[in-house]
Amino acid sequence: MVGAINGEQTHIRLNTELVKKPKDLLEYVIIHEMAHLIEPTHSDRFIGILEAQYPTWREARAELNELPLTAEVWNE
Repeated sequence: MVGAINGEQTHIRLNTELVKKPKDLLEYVIIHEMAHLIEPTHSDRFIGILEAQYPTWREARAELNELPLTAEVWNE
């Protein structure tokens, strides 16, 4: 998530659960959020930034969306 003050993005906050995801998917999330520092909406410009910086972003997004939100630990 990108934070904003007076309409200008100033920082990125990441969900700590992301450390439990595959490294390449974390890279996708970081690039996605960094792109929001340049373009706040999911506009064509934003998509162009993603495509230039992470050409396989669609595959990464699909893989990330298929994973559970949190990792569950089961004790027997």
